[in-house]
Amino acid sequence: GGAEYLIAAWMRHLGESNAGTSHETRVGRVAAASTRCVAQVRNDAGSVDLEAVQELVAAAAVDGRRALFFTSGSYAEDAEAFAEQSGVVLFVYDAVAGTLDGANELGRAAVLDGLK
Repeated sequence: GGAEYLIAAWMRHLGESNAGTSHETRVGRVAAASTRCVAQVRNDAGSVDLEAVQELVAAAAVDGRRALFFTSGSYAEDAEAFAEQSGVVLFVYDAVAGTLDGANELGRAAVLDGLK
């Protein structure tokens, strides 16, 4: 229940000052959003599959925002490949430790330099 609040806070930390939780059905299963970005979150140890990343890309395309995916688990290989092709920023977070790591090149750059 609280993962979307944590992700909105991480988004603000990365430079999206107006990020907040989102339950907008018009953009699919989006957990958090800002003016420029939409984010989906998975708060489990499982692997994010290709379909989940594809759904996020479709949701982001509705109004042209950037797609961010946050998980406390991992990403399937085909999901990572699709994210790379589609420009999706991938993150892995640990709510207990309070850490955020990039799971692809775009994610690693965002952790270092913020969301540009």
